Parts: sequence; structure tokens; C-alpha cells
Amino acid sequence: MKTNSFRKGNFTYYLNYDENEKRYSYVVYVKIRSSKRKAELKSTRVKDVDISFYHVDDPALKDLSNENIKMIKTLIMGIEK
Repeated sequence: MKTNSFRKGNFTYYLNYDENEKRYSYVVYVKIRSSKRKAELKSTRVKDVDISFYHVDDPALKDLSNENIKMIKTLIMGIEK
């Protein structure tokens, strides 16, 4: 499995590629700043997006924002190097 990640502000973007299944997994985490919220969740970050797909034109991606689609394309280029 190949992995590429990128951090921007409070967000961390991960793209995993499973070479056996030829499938991508895209996950976005948001860092929690509030101490109260951290204590409630018992975590310092929360998963915002978690989706699996086979290619950039996959129907599973239709609900994602343009920013997420651009980030996926950028991360894919990093994996394919």
C-alpha cells in the first residue's frame, strides 16, 4: 500500500493506494483546538471525510467539494511518482 499525505491549516489529508485491489482511500482529519471538545471525544482530531474509489471520475466522489477533488488529484500525482 502506498500513502501520500498533506497538511493545510487544521486539516490533514491522506490518500492510500492499495496496489492489489487498485483502489484509493481518501481520508481527511480535522484537528480539534478546544480542550473541552478534546476531552469529550478523547481525541485530538476527528475524521471529516472517509471515502474509497477506483479512479478520479468514480461516482463515489460526486458529493465531494471541488477543493477535495483538487487535493485528491494532487495526492495521486505524488503517489504515481
